[in-house]
Amino acid sequence: MAPDSGAFMPEGNALYCCIYVPHCENDGRCDNANTAEAVSFLCNDPLVPQGTDPSLECATIFSGEGATSYCCTHQIGCFPIDVFGCGDAGQSYVCTGDASPNQYGLACGAGIYADAGTQGTYCCESDAWTD
Repeated sequence: MAPDSGAFMPEGNALYCCIYVPHCENDGRCDNANTAEAVSFLCNDPLVPQGTDPSLECATIFSGEGATSYCCTHQIGCFPIDVFGCGDAGQSYVCTGDASPNQYGLACGAGIYADAGTQGTYCCESDAWTD
């Protein structure tokens, strides 16, 4: 921000001209994922994490109010995560790319934020996990 040099404001106040700069930042939502490669991003729409690293495969965790939260890895697959709870519906999972929990023998339904633009999030009945 920089003060507007042409504006006079009484009592020592300053008038600032500001611009909005869309960006992505690590929001820590995937830090407790059961994979060391998971990275979290919160991006102002319409930016996506792949804009800075095209090799990322991402799941959309939550979308709203002009920003979207992502959980990304450098590989396509599914992994358990504690970003959102599933209650009696089981363990929460995130799948990146075109991976599906069906590939891993998991019985799943849509993730808890299914109505908030999620993609690749699931609540799965089985606690068993195999790579």
